[in-house]
Amino acid sequence: MSAPGQLELALVGLTHPFRGGISHYTTLLCRALRERHAVRFYALSRQYPRLLFPGKTQIDESDRSFRIDHERAIDSIEEELQELFWPGGTQPVTQPPSISVTDAGQAEAAGSFVISLSCETEGASIGYRFLSENTTAGQPWNLYKSAFPASSGDTVEAKAVRYGWAESEVVTLELP
Repeated sequence: MSAPGQLELALVGLTHPFRGGISHYTTLLCRALRERHAVRFYALSRQYPRLLFPGKTQIDESDRSFRIDHERAIDSIEEELQELFWPGGTQPVTQPPSISVTDAGQAEAAGSFVISLSCETEGASIGYRFLSENTTAGQPWNLYKSAFPASSGDTVEAKAVRYGWAESEVVTLELP
């Protein structure tokens, strides 16, 4: 459990004894984050498959000061990462957002509405877009931050996304 105001973070990456800038940077990043937050560091057990590595060694034997405590070494091969982050090997799916019309009683008479979005998946971001008679599904998504106005005849689409999870289905609300 972290202290108040302290984030609980997980970091996955290369560290000593692997050589190279990514390994060194990830180690320094972990040290800096640990000064203010609770960080669980999962170190990768290989940098590259042998087939893709043309050099003699991936190991940096020059500087031991880059050692850092980490949870356990994990293989960067996809199946092991999937099992670590998706127990049972199944990618979780973000719940679809809920679309609600607020202040409909007063706003409806004027042909305008206030739209609110929410999602039951913790940590998910919600995107929305408008479709009207003149637009198609190719419209860009907007990041939902707070309730927004909509007009009579608009169609609002929304979807939820959580990093590492599959996107939710798109939900649609057609305003009268």
